[in-house]
Amino acid sequence: MLIFVRIALLGLTSFRLLAIVGRRFWRRGAQVTVHANAVDVHIRRGKHDSLEGAHVSVDLPGALHFSLEREGAIDRLAKTVAIAREWQTGDTVFDGRIYITCDDTILLESLSSDTQLRAALMRVLSIDGRAVYCASGRIWIKCDPEGESRDLSDELLQRRFAERLDGDLRVIRDRLAPLAGSAFDSPRDAALAPRKWIAAVSAVCAVLGLVGGAYDFLMDDQQVVRENIVRFGEWITGGAALAMLTWFAVKWRGTSVAHRALFDILFAAVPGVWLAAGGALTAGNEYLDASPPARYSVRVDNLYKKKTKSSWNYHLVVASWPDARGEREVKIDKIVFDTVQAGGCVDVIWRRGNFGDGWVSGYQQNTTNICEGTFVE
Repeated sequence: MLIFVRIALLGLTSFRLLAIVGRRFWRRGAQVTVHANAVDVHIRRGKHDSLEGAHVSVDLPGALHFSLEREGAIDRLAKTVAIAREWQTGDTVFDGRIYITCDDTILLESLSSDTQLRAALMRVLSIDGRAVYCASGRIWIKCDPEGESRDLSDELLQRRFAERLDGDLRVIRDRLAPLAGSAFDSPRDAALAPRKWIAAVSAVCAVLGLVGGAYDFLMDDQQVVRENIVRFGEWITGGAALAMLTWFAVKWRGTSVAHRALFDILFAAVPGVWLAAGGALTAGNEYLDASPPARYSVRVDNLYKKKTKSSWNYHLVVASWPDARGEREVKIDKIVFDTVQAGGCVDVIWRRGNFGDGWVSGYQQNTTNICEGTFVE
C-alpha cells in the first residue's frame, strides 16, 4: 500500500511543480515586425514536435504584476467559500468571464474605469486557452494552437500569431503603461512578496520530495521495516503543514491569489515534505545505524522477476524477517536471485536501524539449508 501512496504523491508533486515553474519562466522567442511594430513570439512545441501554442509578448517597463485568465469552476468555488476575493470591475460580462489575479488597487481601479482596456482584454480572452500575464517589465499573451497546423514552420507561425494579437496587445500595453511605475518590486500589491515566497517554498519542497521519493522508490532496496520511518515522517509533515497553513491564513486568505497559493501548499509543499522526510529518514536509518550486524537465516517463499524496458527486476518473498513488522517482499539483485531457491534458505545481514526499523545490509548463501530466523524484540 505504501508504495502506491509514494507513486501517487510523486505524480501529484511533479504535476504541481511543473505548474509552479511554468508560471515563472517564459521565453521571448523571435522578434516579428507588424506594421512597423516589434513583437516577440515564442512557438511552444512538445513531444514529437507537436504544436502546444505560442507566447506573444512586448516590453512593459515598470512594476505591474498580474494575470488575467478565463474564470473557472475552481475560481468561482474559492470566491464562494471566501478563500479568495477577486476585484469586481462593475462590468458584469467582464467580471463573469475573466478572473483577475492581482491585489494592486491602482491597476484594479483602472480596470473598472478604462472601457478601452477592458474591451481589448475581452477580445484577447474571448478565445479559449488564452491568458494575459505581466511581470518583471513584460506582458505576455499565452495561446493554445488555435487551429494552426504543427507542420507549419516556426517562422510562419510566429508571424500568424503576431498579426493576430499585435493590435490588442499594443492597446493593452499603451493603456497600462502610465500605471506601471518604475520599480519592479511594487509595494502596491501586498500579496506580491508572500506569493513569491510560497511559490519558492513549495517548489523547493517539491524538488526535495522528488529526490527523497526517488531514493525510497528506485534506489533503496534494503529497508524492510518502515513503521517508525512512516510515523516520524507523518509528524514532520503534520508540523510543516500546520505551519504553512497558518502562514497561508495570515498572509493570503482573502486575496485574489489565495486558492492558487493553497494549491501550491496542498499539492506541492505538503506531499513534497512527506516524500522528502521519508527519503531522509530511510537514509538516516541505514547510514547512521551503529547497531552491530547479525546474521540470520530466513526461508524463501518465492522468487520471481519482471521485465522492464531495458532490464529485469528481481524479487524475493520470505516467510518472515527477524522483525515481524517487515514487508515480506523485497527487491534483490541478480546475483542473489541466482543463488537462492524457493523453499530454501538465505542468510541475511540484519541491522536494527538508527530509528528502530530493521533493514538488510546484505545477503549470503545459506549452506546448511537450516532456517533459524530470530525475531527482533
